[in-house]
Formats: sequence, C-alpha cells, structure tokens
Amino acid sequence: MQKGIPVIVDEFGCADKGNIDQITSWSKYLVETCTNNGMGCIWWDNGSQYKIYNRRTLKVSHPGLLNAMLEAAGSEVTVTPSTPTAVAGDANGDGKLDSADVKQLQNYLHKRTTNISSNADMNKDSKINIYDLILLKKAILNPGSVSVPENLCANEDNWNSWTDTSEGAEAEMNYVDNGVSMQVNKGGNYEWNAQFFYEGITLEQGATYQISFDYVSDSAQETSFHVMQGHDEYLPYYSGNLKWTTNVQHYTDTFEYTSKTDKICRVGFNLGGDGVNVPFKATVTNLTLVKVTGGSTSTEAATETPVSTGTNLTANASNFTGWAYEDGGASAAFKNLSDGIQIAVTNSGSEEWHVQGNYPGITLEKGVTYEISFDYQADKAVNLGHHIQQNYDPYGQYLYESLSFTAKKQHYSTKFKMTEATDDNVACVFSCGGVDAPVTVTITNLEIKKSS
Repeated sequence: MQKGIPVIVDEFGCADKGNIDQITSWSKYLVETCTNNGMGCIWWDNGSQYKIYNRRTLKVSHPGLLNAMLEAAGSEVTVTPSTPTAVAGDANGDGKLDSADVKQLQNYLHKRTTNISSNADMNKDSKINIYDLILLKKAILNPGSVSVPENLCANEDNWNSWTDTSEGAEAEMNYVDNGVSMQVNKGGNYEWNAQFFYEGITLEQGATYQISFDYVSDSAQETSFHVMQGHDEYLPYYSGNLKWTTNVQHYTDTFEYTSKTDKICRVGFNLGGDGVNVPFKATVTNLTLVKVTGGSTSTEAATETPVSTGTNLTANASNFTGWAYEDGGASAAFKNLSDGIQIAVTNSGSEEWHVQGNYPGITLEKGVTYEISFDYQADKAVNLGHHIQQNYDPYGQYLYESLSFTAKKQHYSTKFKMTEATDDNVACVFSCGGVDAPVTVTITNLEIKKSS
C-alpha cells in the first residue's frame, strides 16, 4: 500500500460447523481491519462448506454474516433475514397454529381433501395420521407441551455432491423440490465415485434415530446409502441397500448410535461403480433424520476423560504417516523412526501441501493452552511449514509456523491456546512440498502437552 499498489484479500472464509456466531465475529474483524487499511475483501463462496448464498433459491443462507461484513466494509446493510422456521402442526400452511389446522387435518384424514402441509407431520415419522392430530390438539391446548423432533436434514443448503473424474465417473447433482437428483452418465470404478450427500449432522452417543426419505430413478438400479462420518475414513454408522425403480418408494428405519458423539456426520447416497446401468437419473426427496430417544450433547464434556497436564499427546511415534500428492507430480518415501519420521522427497510438487508428514488422532480442548516441541533437520537448507490443523475437510488450521531447516538439528518449542470448540480429530502436519527436491527431512521427539 505504501508504494501505491492496490491490495485485494481474495478467497477468505470459514467452513460452517454450526459455529456461525464465531464465524461472523471473525469475518467482521477481518473485513474491518482490511477496510481500515484500504484493502478490499472477497468471500470465497464455493457452493459447499463456505457457502453463504444459495444458488438455487437465490437467497442468502447466512444474512447475519453477510450484513456484518457489509457493515464492517462501510457499506449499506440491505440483506433481509431468511424466512422464519415453519410452524410444527401448521396443517394449512398459514404460519399459525389454531383450530383451522385441526379442521384441515381432520378433513385430510377423512379424505375430504388432499391439501395438507408437510408441517402437519408433528412426530416426524414421515406419515400424517391420527397420532399427529392428537399431538396437534395437545399443542394448541397447552402451548409448549409437545416436543417436536427436529429434522437434522431440514436445511437444503447442506446438500453437496462429489464425482471422482479420475476414476472415470461423470455425474452432476441438481436441486429439486424438497431434495436433490443426480444425473449419472458414467459410474466410475467404485460405488462412491458418484455420490450426493447431506452433511453437517451431529449424532449423539446413546441416541436412537429414525431416518426416512423417498427415492426414485428413471431406470432400475441397486445402490447403497450410509449414515456416516463426514471426515477421516468416512466410516459408516448405519447402512442400507436401495433397489431403485421408476416408481417412488419410501424408505424408513431406526438405528441406535453407539459410537462417540460425532459432530461432523452425513447421509451419503452412492450412485457410482461399474455395476450401475448408465446413464440414469436418481432422485431423493423428503429426507428426515430425527432423534427418537436418548443421547445428550450437553453431557458429552462431562463424560470425557480429561488429559492431565504433562501427558504427551503424541507419545507413539509409530502413529506418524506420510502422504504425497501424486496427481500433482509429487513423490516421496516415508520411514517411521523409533522417535519420529523421516521424509525423503524425490519430487515436491508445486504446493507446500503436496508432501506431508502427519501425526493424527490428537484431541485439543477449548480454552486449554498447549506446549508443542520437536527436533527437526534436513540434509540441506529448506523452508517448510508446520501445522496444527483439522484432520478432515476443510483442514482448518489452529496453528501455523514456517521453519528454516538446516543440516544441523534444531529444537522447536512454542505454546498456543485452543480458542475454538474442542476438536478430537486434530493432526500435527509437516508440509514438505513446493521446495527444491530432492531433500530428506527428519522430525523427532514430537511432544504436545497441556501447559494449563
């Protein structure tokens, strides 16, 4: 700026993990700081994790976030809030809960009308019947007395897709009323090579869930779907097989979630593989996932076993792994040492992250200060990156340092405070890409401990 060169901060943003208040606060601060220094900002809306604008409805998904950034930039705030949440039991769709809804539901049950709002399904079992009428009358007589299950799949902004073109798949997802469809022209080699999924779901340990949806295809197919991790190895917690036909079918089932509470889950529909009959178009609508009984995120923190101060969270050096982005031209050999890892980089690729040494499985607790230390060296001078980050998409960073490696062993030590929500899936990463190769890097004696 001092030399009269304009500066634009492009592609900034935060992935929404249910912490929109924190995202809004951080974004307002960044835009305000940049504006005060004469710099413009561009939010990176990629249509998925960083999305704040719905390209289908042409509406802003997070008006509060956008308004905060506009205000910080000195612009006029013009974005109006989203439409209020639908009223459970509002059978006639007028936004109110009264005797008119009872009459509408009674007429529907006696087949005197087919006009009924989906809000009439008060117990979220994908059926509108006498039980919903009982709950409706009770809710009108005693407001607040009826607990309506929350549909964890109610936000259409959370639908996304993935097509692995490197495996020969060719597919595209589109929105339809109350759901999505995917046109699959090539299935690829594996069933997950073409898929769409609803993400951003929290599953609570000990809870029982009911899942339901309608599904139809323009040709007969057999595929699978999963309620699963939205991170790491994408392991399934519940699975089902679907026999698609040209007639709309309804799927419903219940399952108990016994694993540890997971705040990054998804419902994924696999449509790829060499066994599908292409081309075809598959559609899923009216997806609901509701908690029937049990579970409580509020007790999660109390049931966790705290890590005492002084315990090394990275005590087992055999947990180190290595990765090279071969599609980016990178290649490397990784050797586990008794006290660390050695990374022999043959081709480093073009980006820092194209070669990595990774120590996963770390839990960082909100509000806790940690001390990190390790020894590092290389067979020649090179600058490399050290990260403490999410071990899942979008790989958000909690700490980053650039280190100058030399042939002489050096010791690194620092402290940092975990200010974000507790994360039990963190990795310590050493980025070795985008440098002059060949080069051999050695990391030993890694320790991460609580200091307070």
